Amino acid sequence: MSIITKLKSLLTKPESKLKYIKNDQDFSHLNDREIFKAMYDEVGTIKANKSVVWREEWMSQFDPRPGSAILELGAHNGPNLIYYARLGHMIDGVEISDTLIETFEKHAKLEPSDVQKRMRIFKGWIEDFKPQKKYDYVLVTEVLEHVSDPLLILKKAAQCIGKDGLIYISSPTKHWGNNTHVRGVPMKDLKKWLGESGLKAEKIFEENERVFCYASKQ
Repeated sequence: MSIITKLKSLLTKPESKLKYIKNDQDFSHLNDREIFKAMYDEVGTIKANKSVVWREEWMSQFDPRPGSAILELGAHNGPNLIYYARLGHMIDGVEISDTLIETFEKHAKLEPSDVQKRMRIFKGWIEDFKPQKKYDYVLVTEVLEHVSDPLLILKKAAQCIGKDGLIYISSPTKHWGNNTHVRGVPMKDLKKWLGESGLKAEKIFEENERVFCYASKQ
């Protein structure tokens, strides 16, 4: 069974006693921040999300310059934070889920002190995040298919990159899974959203039912 098939199986078979994650198309959380946060706190209680697993199939196209300053919008339980901090990058993340952050912090404490110093996570809404600096790269990986408004996420990413900064995006092109997935992100839609967010695609392509993109400011 492939990694993607395993992931789809996990997403389409919610664990028992879950209140917000459902197999039906109930997207009421998109219009209610309290419910949205409760859903992603619930996401962090799922057994699979208690482990921190770096996803090469999502990140294989991302090749940052050495010693880069990176921001991840929607950091989940921190696999990218830990991975890129180990490589010597300074990386910050933004995440709304208390339970996912708890898992990240548990695993981050196992890293050497120099790695720990290179990564931080901010709890809060991506849309409300106020960057303290400009970043060389902003990661928007496997996020646009989950959020209420992709434009707000892309506009925030644009605010966070420096003059020559790049945004790295990946998302499934088709809508699948449980109700945490609210849309697919085909390339034509992503191009449209980029334009409406003051961004342009430097590189964009679809591969294995996933869109990959590097974007910069127009």
